[in-house]
Amino acid sequence: VKDVSDVKDIVALDVESYEVTFTGVDPGSLGTQVISSSVGSRGGWARVSAGQRDALIQELAAKGGRLVSVVPVRSTLEQFLVEHFEEVKR
Repeated sequence: VKDVSDVKDIVALDVESYEVTFTGVDPGSLGTQVISSSVGSRGGWARVSAGQRDALIQELAAKGGRLVSVVPVRSTLEQFLVEHFEEVKR
């Protein structure tokens, strides 16, 4: 991995998706397009693309849900290195 000076230049600063935790709404009833979802002991969880974040939050509010957390998901250095070495193998 040459020609890269800092780790910050390698990993994405852009958010790829969001992990949203909430209560009061069944993840299976969501109309917003989700990447994945589940129900746990503390409520629902869904991963949405960055472009769907606001739509999901608005839908949860409209359905009377309670937003617990919204966590951005970015690429990690490990993901970058795996992708880089897979490209090199080709």
